[in-house]
Amino acid sequence: MAEGPYGGGRRKLAPIASGPRQEHSVAAVGDNVYLIGGIVPDASGGVTTTGRVDVHDTRRDTWSVAAPLPVAMNHPNVAVVHGRIRRPRPMEAAR
Repeated sequence: MAEGPYGGGRRKLAPIASGPRQEHSVAAVGDNVYLIGGIVPDASGGVTTTGRVDVHDTRRDTWSVAAPLPVAMNHPNVAVVHGRIRRPRPMEAAR
């Protein structure tokens, strides 16, 4: 891998086990990085929205699968609060 602007601190990591994905969210909790939702290629050459959650163990450089989202979604907004991943509820109209 080319040295690039970050010096010798960069290294190639294991590829995402489930394959390419975009329009997803990422959250880090402890040594794990969670890849959440997004869109994935489908058999017809298009894309489909997924609820898949993949977990990268940064210490072992391995991927595993976590429980999926209850609803498939792309561009999910997530935040880590007190060591837990949270997805805010959608905004509701003012009453």
